Amino acid sequence: MIQEWIPDGGGVYGLSALLDEASNIKAAFVHKKLRMYPVQGGPSHIAEGVEHPQIMELDSPFLNL
Repeated sequence: MIQEWIPDGGGVYGLSALLDEASNIKAAFVHKKLRMYPVQGGPSHIAEGVEHPQIMELDSPFLNL
C-alpha cells in the first residue's frame, strides 16, 4: 500500500481498485469518507462514492505496477 497523509481540508478520499493478473486496472472506485474513527484519520464508518477524476489520474501510475 502506498499512502500519503493529507490533512483534511475539504474531505478525506480513498481509492479502491481491481487489478488483473497483469496489474491492469479493471475497475476503480473513489469514495469520500463522511465519518471515521479515530476522527484524525482512520477507517471510514460512513462513505459515499464520488466522481473525482483528479484522484484517479494521480493514483493510476501507482496502480500500473
